Amino acid sequence: MKQAILLFSLVLLSLADISYSQGRSVRSQYSSSHTNRAEVLSYFREGRNYFKAKNYLLSVNSYSKAIKIDPHYVASYYGRGLSYLNMKKYHLAVSDFTRYIRVFPKHSKSYYQRGLSNYHLKRYALARKDFNQVERLNPRFVNVYNIRGLTNTRLGRYHKAIEDFTRFLIYRPRYAFAYYHRGEIYEKVGDYEEAIKNYRAFIRFTKDRKTAFALRKKIRELSIKLDEESSSKEPDNTEEEEPEDTDNEDDNEDEDEDPDEEDEKDE
Repeated sequence: MKQAILLFSLVLLSLADISYSQGRSVRSQYSSSHTNRAEVLSYFREGRNYFKAKNYLLSVNSYSKAIKIDPHYVASYYGRGLSYLNMKKYHLAVSDFTRYIRVFPKHSKSYYQRGLSNYHLKRYALARKDFNQVERLNPRFVNVYNIRGLTNTRLGRYHKAIEDFTRFLIYRPRYAFAYYHRGEIYEKVGDYEEAIKNYRAFIRFTKDRKTAFALRKKIRELSIKLDEESSSKEPDNTEEEEPEDTDNEDDNEDEDEDPDEEDEKDE
């Protein structure tokens, strides 16, 4: 189920039309006569079309041909990186996105895609760094808050993860799995009331009946825990007989504390 959940977070962005001059590195020392511009663009567009058709292997081949002809046409690295990401060749994807970022360091989508690749490689600290950069460059890039919430969860930064999922849900209030993940965190930190609220929201918006069925059982279990905690917090009001006053000393107020009072259950 976790693998299926992650797919909801994987938002792949197709390439828009890019002019040759925009896609080519400004650091290139080549003149236009040294490259076959038409051939490069032909392979680039071929790679993009294969990508749209979800034929990622052929897409990689086409982008690689464009790169071989003109290695300074960096749009091909970005396109090939997307194909590698879909093929789960995450190390190669990171390499291509990094190459693109070197030339276009303010391209937020490249940091997002590299962050996804690092997340899949379980390099969560690096992924969080990329996602933070996405937020700095483009705070309206909504999907980054969801995947960064997952990343912060992996890093044990639960309060930051809750903040990310909450921010994401401002823009996507019907996105069921954000409630699911936020509910998991609340359950981990022992806030069962908030966990139940989030699980119920997931059930309301999801089409995943199997997960919804399992969560209904969990909600019942958490409700029982809540009742037990509530009972343990109730003071013992049983009246006890006061002993006879055998001397003239004042009563010690500290003796009035309830000896049966228990600490909250450590979850």
